[in-house]
Amino acid sequence: MRVLVTGDRGLVGRAVTAALTSAGHRTVGFDLMDGHDVCDAAGLERMSAGCGGIVHLAALDEPVDDPGLAAFGPVTTGTDTRVFETNVVGTSNVLRAAERRGVPRVVVMSSVDVLGCFGGRGRPAYLPLDDRHPARPAGAYAMSKWLAEQMCQVATAATGLCTVCLRPPGGCSPSRPTPGYGGPAATSPPSNGRRSGSTAPSST
Repeated sequence: MRVLVTGDRGLVGRAVTAALTSAGHRTVGFDLMDGHDVCDAAGLERMSAGCGGIVHLAALDEPVDDPGLAAFGPVTTGTDTRVFETNVVGTSNVLRAAERRGVPRVVVMSSVDVLGCFGGRGRPAYLPLDDRHPARPAGAYAMSKWLAEQMCQVATAATGLCTVCLRPPGGCSPSRPTPGYGGPAATSPPSNGRRSGSTAPSST
């Protein structure tokens, strides 16, 4: 199967691309480092042609003054306006491209940040976290990810497109170990992925 991977040059993107390739799929990369911007709706639609799925990882984060993040290496950041343009408009473009090109499934990487209790920013209502936990996004990045989830739900309800939203914490790899975060949610299981196309309960 041909799979479009946005943000394929990032830490998670490289791992996803390798896993898909190992499973026998053909991947098509779409990354800002190669001149591909998810705000380019026409480019996304063109690259989605013939794909059986899209894995949407491309995103911008807001600048964070946290020395612990240095263990992850450089993070692509932007102003609040660019964060919303990339993460919200970009996701809308991905969903529209899938609909127009007949791509049956889209996997979107959201963030555990939408819950507002990662890295000691707040206390979770309960543990372990699950899809029923209330969303409390704070800041442009978390809010943009929450809005992207809502758009996936709308797209599924309106078109039947299967969308899956995942809420991972910070990524890590053998060469980039997880930094030593404190906070109540640091050692708790990550939130489950949300299937917009299923009967999974809303997290809002």
